[in-house]
Amino acid sequence: MYQASVSLLHPHERDAYAELQACMPHGTMLMCKLGVADVLAANESDQANKHVDLLKLGRTQYFTFVVCDAQTLMPHGFIELYGHSRRGDEVSFIKDRLKLLRQLSGQAGFPMLVVNVANEFPATRMRKALSDWISHDSDSPLYAYITPARKQAPAQSRSAVRQDAPPRKMAEPAADAVCPSCGDTLHYRISRTGKYKGRVFHVCQSYPKCSHIRMLPAVEEPTAQTAVPQITPVTRSRQPV
Repeated sequence: MYQASVSLLHPHERDAYAELQACMPHGTMLMCKLGVADVLAANESDQANKHVDLLKLGRTQYFTFVVCDAQTLMPHGFIELYGHSRRGDEVSFIKDRLKLLRQLSGQAGFPMLVVNVANEFPATRMRKALSDWISHDSDSPLYAYITPARKQAPAQSRSAVRQDAPPRKMAEPAADAVCPSCGDTLHYRISRTGKYKGRVFHVCQSYPKCSHIRMLPAVEEPTAQTAVPQITPVTRSRQPV
């Protein structure tokens, strides 16, 4: 006795089908679970006779997804899934099946896409690969393995990086630190680069309206080493008893 299957697709295939439908170019359609013999026709050439065993194995296989022209149903290529299982026996079976389908793809010149669905579905790369199929781009490879693009950590700005750093204590201007040019307050600034790196400057608060700037004299830091006084040995003459 037979009964209708609940679904032609497994759960991971149904999820991928919905994602692929959103990536399909205009004028194309997506078909599921088509037999290899229904899509690829074996010719009677000498080259085909050399691969009799491969053709026999191919008759027992199917394509998970086939991209076709919506009007003529001419197939553009097929799509297979990878990464949905982590069981060792299933992974081995999937790899052997994909290896066989890739051999058939190479013999027939029929484009093949393998999509890694272990994590996020690579929608952007799928759209690009499918568009190349439809446009018959000569640079489009016969076989492609599509994986999600790596996400780069957002670059942090200097202000964001230094949020947790303790605030730097800036020297307060002295009471008499008044700009001689305009009378505004002078502020301390430290040169970070160039010839005067590390030197301290007085800069007018009204800059750039006031361009007054004055470099303060360098202060020599005391050395950690302490000078050791030289000791001259004292000799005593022995006096007679």
